[in-house]
Formats: sequence, structure tokens, C-alpha cells
Amino acid sequence: MPKPIAVLQGTFVNDLFFIPLTVNGRKVRRVVVDTGASTLIFNGEVARQLRLPNLGAVGVAGVGGATHAFRSKCNVRIASRSFRNVPCVVIKNLSKPGLLGLKFFRDHHLGLALNPSAETLKIYATRTK
Repeated sequence: MPKPIAVLQGTFVNDLFFIPLTVNGRKVRRVVVDTGASTLIFNGEVARQLRLPNLGAVGVAGVGGATHAFRSKCNVRIASRSFRNVPCVVIKNLSKPGLLGLKFFRDHHLGLALNPSAETLKIYATRTK
């Protein structure tokens, strides 16, 4: 297995794995790694703090039903890697600060190795530039 580009220390709480994530130069604590989420999602409070632009309304549906949201973009930093203009969605009433969905990893050709015992998430580049 290749050397990871990042090893993130997280925390399991109620069977959810939370990590800190740097977005637009600010640390967002307690972002859930959610491979069932289709994209990167933030709640309204975090979006306001990050000054995320509203790029248009979008409907979203999940396990909890359907709701209104808006599209946005942000810059994400993981260890020494920066990802610019990352598509994200803002759901104002989301109960968590954010969800880091599978689409982020797929779009950036990243692999994951989660170690629940050590509460770490290793991130690997699956394709070289």
C-alpha cells in the first residue's frame, strides 16, 4: 500500500466518525466522514462562518427525507494537499457541522483506510498526477 498523504486523528461518537477539516483556511471541527453522503455538506452556521457563496437552490434527499439547500464551493486542505473550488451543499438545518461525502474522495482520486481502534483515517492518492 502506498504511503498516505494524510493520517487524520478523529473521534468516534455514537457510531459516527468525526474529523477536523480545514475549509477556506478555517478549522471545522466534528465533520462526519459519511461515505453514504454524496458530497461535502455543511450546516447553515458553518456556511455563514466560512462565508460560503450561495450558487443556487438545490433539492436534496436522504434517509431523513427531502429538504431545500443551496450549492456552493469551498477550498479544502488536508495535510499538505489543497483542493480548490470543491463543490459543496449547504443544508441550513443539518444537525452536524458537516458531512464529508464519498464524492470528495472519488473526485480527487483518494482512497481511505479507517482504523476504528486507533480512531485514525488514512488518506491515500490512488492516482498520481
